[in-house]
Amino acid sequence: MIKIEKYDFAFEQYTNMAKQHPGVLDVIQCGKVNNLGVSDIDVLLIIDNWKNFIPSIKLLNPEIISPLFTHGPFLCEKSDLSDLQLFTTLRNINDNNIVSPEISKDDKMISVLIRQTRCFLHFLNVTLNHNNSRQILLICNSLVHSFKDLESLELHTDIDGRYSDFSKELSALRQEMQNGYTPSKKALVIIIKDFHELVLLGVKIVSKAIKEQLSINKINFKQLSDVELILWFEMQIRNGNFANNNIDSKFIDIISRWKIFYEKSISGYVSSNSLWMGGEFLFFNIDTKSTLGWRIWLRRLIKFNAKIYCKYFAYRDF
Repeated sequence: MIKIEKYDFAFEQYTNMAKQHPGVLDVIQCGKVNNLGVSDIDVLLIIDNWKNFIPSIKLLNPEIISPLFTHGPFLCEKSDLSDLQLFTTLRNINDNNIVSPEISKDDKMISVLIRQTRCFLHFLNVTLNHNNSRQILLICNSLVHSFKDLESLELHTDIDGRYSDFSKELSALRQEMQNGYTPSKKALVIIIKDFHELVLLGVKIVSKAIKEQLSINKINFKQLSDVELILWFEMQIRNGNFANNNIDSKFIDIISRWKIFYEKSISGYVSSNSLWMGGEFLFFNIDTKSTLGWRIWLRRLIKFNAKIYCKYFAYRDF
């Protein structure tokens, strides 16, 4: 059974290495380790600026250090921390450089809809492998976080009790793994089925909230299915179509601010080579293949080798 001290040690090892890297101002651990052996470590690197940041494969692939890391670090310029807080769910667990700004209810509504539109489009395309129980529980936990995000807006997320039941099922399975047991195939089949059903419920909730916001701001939209509407909404945001309509509202201001932050982040990740070297992008649904071109194969090779190295060399220390 993995103890919390192993998480602390893995994060400390990575932090000591990362802080020696030029351009890295701070290393933030995001989220809590709620289930030992299941939870992974999410890391945010605060950098001075993209132009002066020179990444390395070792810095951007903490999976080399420990299997408690399952992906690379998120990256953000210090000057963009307020946007990071507004548009992502990354939160520090310790008293570090991130100070949460005051966010109005209207701003939060729009930012959550932007964020969860992308999350639920991602969930719709997720394929879960019955043979990888940890991966199943991690992605299911991401879905729970998305519902909590929607709940923060006082949206009615538990229409028929499915969300509550799913949360209980997930907690039970995570507890099993924490105690050293592998969940049965039957239990995993059930949780996967419930995952897909809950994703469709989330899509319905997000779609309804989008319609309400569009109506409030007098923005015309076609009558589409729930999935089609959030696809359309995501495309309008990504292409800047709302801003081009000369609509003067807080709704448009927040969307424009998100687009600037999103495009600056992509530019920074790509120009610094952080994306192909292994850095984890801040948002779901980035088209990594078209963004990187042939370098997507370098990223995949790096990630594969990081896991192999960790399995046969680093794992014995954890």
